[in-house]
Amino acid sequence: MTFEPTLIIFLFLYLGFIGIFFIFSIIHIYHIFLSASFTTVSFIVIAGILGATLCTILITGYLLLDTNWQQPIFEQSSPNNNFSSFSS
Repeated sequence: MTFEPTLIIFLFLYLGFIGIFFIFSIIHIYHIFLSASFTTVSFIVIAGILGATLCTILITGYLLLDTNWQQPIFEQSSPNNNFSSFSS
C-alpha cells in the first residue's frame, strides 16, 4: 500500500491560510480600536480589505463546488505501459 496524495491536501492548506488571515484580520481590527485611530480612511481600508476577502472566498467556494477532492495529484502508471507502442 503506497501513499497517494490527493487534492484534499491543497484544500487543507487553503483553509489553514484562511484561518491565519482571519486571525491577523482580527488583530488588525483590535489594534485600530485599541489605539483609537477611528478615521474615515481606516474604516474605508478595513471595509475594502474585508469586502475583497469575502468576494475572494465566495468566488473560490463557487469555483470549487464540483471538485473531486479524492483525485490523486500524480497519476501513477506502471513502468511496462510507458513504451507499449514501441514493442515488437
